[in-house]
Amino acid sequence: MGGFSTPKPPPSHHGDILTILSIDGGGIKGILPATVLDYLDKALKAKDPNADLAHYFDVIGGTSTGGLITAMLATASPDDPTRAAFTPAQIVDFYKENGPHVFNSSRPGNDPQFDGEYLHNLTREVLKDTRLSQTLTNIVIPTFDIKRQKPVIFSNYKVKNAPYLNTLLSDICISTSAAPTQLPPYYFVNDGVEFNMVDGGVAAANPTGATVSEVLRQNKYSKVIVLSLGTGTTETQQIFNAEMAATWNSFTWLFPLIIFLDRATTSMNEYYHGSLFRKPTINYLRIQEYELDPALSDMTDVTKQNMDGLEEAGKELLEEKVKKINLDSFCVEEGVATNAEALDSTQKLPSSDKGNVLTVLSIDGGGIRGIIPATVLDHLDKALKEKDPNADLAHYFDVIAGTSTGGLITAMLASPSPDDPTRGYFTPAQIVDFYQQEGPHIFDESCPGDGPKFDGVYFHNITRQLLNDTRLNQTLTNVVIPAFDIKTQKPVIFSNYKIENAPYLNALMSDITISTSAAPTQLPPYYFVNDGVEFNMADGGIEAGNPTQTAVSEVLKHHHEYSEILVLSVGTGKVKVNESFDVEIAANWSYKDWVNNASQFFLRSSTTMTQYYLESLIVGSPPSHTYLRIQEYDLNPDFNDPINVTKASLDGLEESGKQLLQKKVVTFNLDTFDLEEGVGTYAEALDRIADILHGERQSRLLRSKSMEKGRRPILETLAQANWAFQKNLHI
Repeated sequence: MGGFSTPKPPPSHHGDILTILSIDGGGIKGILPATVLDYLDKALKAKDPNADLAHYFDVIGGTSTGGLITAMLATASPDDPTRAAFTPAQIVDFYKENGPHVFNSSRPGNDPQFDGEYLHNLTREVLKDTRLSQTLTNIVIPTFDIKRQKPVIFSNYKVKNAPYLNTLLSDICISTSAAPTQLPPYYFVNDGVEFNMVDGGVAAANPTGATVSEVLRQNKYSKVIVLSLGTGTTETQQIFNAEMAATWNSFTWLFPLIIFLDRATTSMNEYYHGSLFRKPTINYLRIQEYELDPALSDMTDVTKQNMDGLEEAGKELLEEKVKKINLDSFCVEEGVATNAEALDSTQKLPSSDKGNVLTVLSIDGGGIRGIIPATVLDHLDKALKEKDPNADLAHYFDVIAGTSTGGLITAMLASPSPDDPTRGYFTPAQIVDFYQQEGPHIFDESCPGDGPKFDGVYFHNITRQLLNDTRLNQTLTNVVIPAFDIKTQKPVIFSNYKIENAPYLNALMSDITISTSAAPTQLPPYYFVNDGVEFNMADGGIEAGNPTQTAVSEVLKHHHEYSEILVLSVGTGKVKVNESFDVEIAANWSYKDWVNNASQFFLRSSTTMTQYYLESLIVGSPPSHTYLRIQEYDLNPDFNDPINVTKASLDGLEESGKQLLQKKVVTFNLDTFDLEEGVGTYAEALDRIADILHGERQSRLLRSKSMEKGRRPILETLAQANWAFQKNLHI
């Protein structure tokens, strides 16, 4: 590759402290975080004029415009290779001077709004021949490959195992900035590998999760400082409700759904980060303008008035009170100190403690494909009943989480039986039978909706009949079920953990299940009122098709002093990716073409990044953590339709679940995002999970005659459990 490699920052003198800076994407709005960083840079230079931000942060992560800022902060100056090429103040000037040329309407693309030539040439001129391995500190910059339909994360940490990622920083920055509809996709080759790239915002507009995941994978740490900077977001306009959306068809749903996905992703990212970083060993500060003037929100508005306004907004943001997302209601709440004061005190860190062992089961959404996880769980249930016939899955898991069809399975496993309130209402085998018998009635084309494909009446009635008057606080174990409110445009997470602070969430399990299953275009949105609060609900898959990260976040929020955690995550199957796109094809896509394909890219990216975050968090954490993901990654396309309820499809899905159990465990390469075959089968892995769960339950029963939900006893060891096999379970 050539070139020199500059040394990375030495370890902290205060112990194993890792310092992380993360910068969101947002086009010309990059002026806002650059202005905030100028304050921090000047405060630090007052202490040491010969040190730059890259000397203080172990990792700097950035997406899109944040990726460009990251590169400019981390690239060595040609005049002094020990110093950074740009200060934040110079970056603000850079945006104001070059923005009008980058977003120049007199230089249109073939179909993108701008041809990108000025940005490409300028980026190459500024970053020259600097490669990823030559930065002053570690960097993490997400992008997305439209041909492979997978995220690509350029990170110094990955270069050793994936040397083809050690490419020019200019290629990386152009890739992460290739915003669909605005700038053309970008093609380049490095070390014999082709890249067909678009904006990193497809994978992680807020790169904090990706950046922290890289750190957790590679570093054994005791304390962490995380500074996450946004580029401003306007206040939500509550213009939708369930009554309005009830008659939307597939076309009408398209544009609101993009808005909802954006809002949901933004909210859930802050929720995940806020939950993870509640650990006493992590100091997390998010600086974001949540009420950005709408006149300043256009990412390509490069008028002098707009750019000056963004710089002024950044300065005003420093004097505003710190704002945080309430992790129960998702509302923004004001703190005590200002953002400037918080920046001045980011070095303070409390000590850490050990905590509890927690067991988590998570089930994906996927319509009638819920037969697959139900079949997988039937194997686990029977293995456990051989050890104790009087215990159900709800007795073994501290938390069961599910989205959409997974939410229905969760409710059926966790609701008490009317015949014996100490037992689960349904076994997994009975759930498979339920899908086989009731699926054809739920997805019955002779009962169309006004806009959706189905009217939902049968599903609503059968759900109310099954779950009766059971409320969230009456489940046998804690449950976590995501849904999305289309009026507030915020996620709603129904969780036993939230009831104390948000009692209005203690709704009927039937209302919760109908809400999380209200799939856009297929079933109508759902309206209900509980404790005086209105809900206008759509499918939980809008924010979390795989609810594992949501479940783990709830656990970490309320049990941040833990020592061991076991997570079993079960998918509903996915077909193999067809690499049908590349830069040449996408170069001439119109806005409509991008809209039609964007949902597929977002879905693929979200699925992959969720897996990446979980792998990094759990596998990169203490060795006592266990994570097993069971998913059919090569589902027969004939069984992929979530509403196909023909007998052939129903039987095929059940058989797919049985065959999946006999397949080798598939591992997820966290550098390349490729799938790799492991050693044992999924059935063997589940049998070992059963040993752990049974040993855990026996230990708890020895310590307490009764298990109080949500208050499990602390365990020093896992009785009758052999943890030596855990490496084979890290999927």
